[in-house]
Amino acid sequence: MRQVWRSASAYSLAIVVTLIAFAVTFGLRRETPAPLFLFFVLAVALSAWYGGRGPSVLTIALSVLLVRYAPKNPVGSLWVNNVAGLLPFVVFLIVAVMISLTIEALLRARRLAESHAAELELVNEELRHALVSRRLLSA
Repeated sequence: MRQVWRSASAYSLAIVVTLIAFAVTFGLRRETPAPLFLFFVLAVALSAWYGGRGPSVLTIALSVLLVRYAPKNPVGSLWVNNVAGLLPFVVFLIVAVMISLTIEALLRARRLAESHAAELELVNEELRHALVSRRLLSA
């Protein structure tokens, strides 16, 4: 049950941060001429950090769909109307996938380090017991 709750909350977070990125992107479209898909990259990073690969892929897909069906696309949006507009879209996809994979590898390495630390603590405890036993025997 706990795993289901964790998974549901991770996917819910992915949806919420994507909707926030969408709202910020289209709220600032008149004021900011820069490529605003960067807010979606932040959403991907949050989804990957707190949820893993699945929620980050959901965020990428939702980002593309939301921008595709937006009434008016801002400058630097994810939807491509011509070949010149392909670069920001490709950059977004590459960066989003790299963020997702990098964060997943980082979390995997963190779990592995924690596992090794727990094993080392057990070995250290066993050595302490052996040392105490040795001292008792020598006494």
